[in-house]
Amino acid sequence: MDGYISKQVDTWYTIGEWFIGAILICYIAYPYLLHFIKTSEAAVVAVSMSFFLIFLDWRMLNQNSFRNIFSCLVSFILGMMFIKYKLYSDKHLRYVSGVLIIIFILFPININENLLSHAVGVLLFFALFEVGVSTMKTRVSGFIYRISAMSYEMFLIHHVIILTVVRIYKPANIVSSVILFIVVVLITYLGARFIKEVKNINHLLHSQKSI
Repeated sequence: MDGYISKQVDTWYTIGEWFIGAILICYIAYPYLLHFIKTSEAAVVAVSMSFFLIFLDWRMLNQNSFRNIFSCLVSFILGMMFIKYKLYSDKHLRYVSGVLIIIFILFPININENLLSHAVGVLLFFALFEVGVSTMKTRVSGFIYRISAMSYEMFLIHHVIILTVVRIYKPANIVSSVILFIVVVLITYLGARFIKEVKNINHLLHSQKSI
């Protein structure tokens, strides 16, 4: 939980992400959410959305309002609904989401950051699902499978790399942001590859000692 509360108290938080704590809270709430959803799905969605809107700007634990518990639970419940009704299988929804994301990029809108983050998150979910489905039908899929084997190592270090790079160079526009994104991905890949190799060597040494 230290990443989730790090804006409020001093912690040893150095790797991982704040949302590990948020996910743990959501997982604790999950059995209760599931019970009430089975009883009255509409009521759960309505109540969660109401609390989300009421506490839209609440900086819980002195952090970004997007991270407050009601915001996190709405994200979690939306995900449950997407999976339950298999909304990701609707191609039209995926295409429309892709178009809307492009519009948001070209014509930024000035609305509440928390609300915008959820809207963009939902649209990206459907749009990137389409990208993923299409990509995995190509020869690139083999490369993606190999890269995904290092997803845990990438997860551990990527936000540290992002913060370090952004401190050195702050993007001024979309083009520089894309270039910076590519640089971050490359550094993250190299870092994750190094950690993976160290883990493999360590595992090999332990195996030899046991023999």
